[in-house]
Amino acid sequence: MVRLRDYELLELNAFSQSLGIPSRSRLVNLALQQFLQASPKPELHANRLVKLRIDSPLQKRLAEMSKLLGTTCTEIIRMALRDFMGHKTLASAGYGQVEFFRDDEREEYSSMRAQLVKALKRMEGHNPAFDLPLVEEISRSAIYVKRGEQYLDDPACAPETYAAVSDAMAKQAARMRTAIRDLAANRAERLKAKSASNLAAEIRKAVDKVVGEG
Repeated sequence: MVRLRDYELLELNAFSQSLGIPSRSRLVNLALQQFLQASPKPELHANRLVKLRIDSPLQKRLAEMSKLLGTTCTEIIRMALRDFMGHKTLASAGYGQVEFFRDDEREEYSSMRAQLVKALKRMEGHNPAFDLPLVEEISRSAIYVKRGEQYLDDPACAPETYAAVSDAMAKQAARMRTAIRDLAANRAERLKAKSASNLAAEIRKAVDKVVGEG
């Protein structure tokens, strides 16, 4: 059992849903796998009990780190989750929409969003009010797919983790495709001169260019 604060549990559930990883335990294992490679510092205690299952190899590393730092395994798990989810809590965001990005990802997201907006402006039928939410969806999903690729490239990635990350990446890629189709369909309705499929191909090319350069 792991003791979490109320807002941390809400954030964990929301983040798990946003990535398409239904298992909170699997998400915690992903966070620990990344975090235990760093140098964590002890923090304050929390107040909610959550049942999580930690992979055996991570349990051993977690116990070793706990002894080394002189703190509990629970505190290390909490720190790992906070670091993994971008240092931003639902409490500080007023329980509104939250971007679960690390600092470097947040900068990449802003740049990618700006570049996609510029690319769409160069095309016919740009509608800022309609385009921006879809651009943000594409940018978010692209960041999460890149993060997933980093985990899959890790030689220490367990088979269960590989499967969970691969599934989450597929879901994020599907969200990107849906957003691109929606952008194309909206333009097709207004422009009439081009088919939705041709517009989708143009938008996909622009997205691939921006994401590839990101």
